[in-house]
Amino acid sequence: MPAAQTCRPDSPDEVLLQGCLQEDRLAQRYLYDRYAGYMMGVCMRYASCRDEAMEMLNAGFYKAFQNISQYEGRGALKGWIAKVIMYTCIDWVRSQATYRKRIDYEVERDVPIDNLALQHLAVEDLLENVQALPPASRMVFSLYVLEGYTHKEIAAELGISDGTSKWHLSEAKKRLQKMIKKEQS
Repeated sequence: MPAAQTCRPDSPDEVLLQGCLQEDRLAQRYLYDRYAGYMMGVCMRYASCRDEAMEMLNAGFYKAFQNISQYEGRGALKGWIAKVIMYTCIDWVRSQATYRKRIDYEVERDVPIDNLALQHLAVEDLLENVQALPPASRMVFSLYVLEGYTHKEIAAELGISDGTSKWHLSEAKKRLQKMIKKEQS
């Protein structure tokens, strides 16, 4: 029986996966609908606006559907898709951002963000502030703070030095600190 006849919006991921492997558009649609909201949250961490996040989301799902055969069944399908989406976002920002190749991080010191100030911000406000950061700093901040990557991993992924990654994180924190203080005034 063809996958188009067996998959429904409430089908388990395994059924939708089989449909996607057969390039069943309905299965792809159901999988997209199931995870688009969550994946949009991933994209919003890297995008400067909702429209850009939507473009990243669609490009990421396109890549996921094109490479669905690479999913080996280890871990949740949702996690695999999220990883594809995240790398799509990284590639997107990298293609549009100019990184400083050499920065003396010793001149810049890490800027802590006042946790009390963060408690008074709504999640939407914080996300809006992160989106207002320059693309390179936003990318490093998102990878380091939100995704848990190390500076070494970020540097390898973005093709920059560890010091440049640290500088972008410090710069992002400084800018966020200013934005938070301005909003509280």
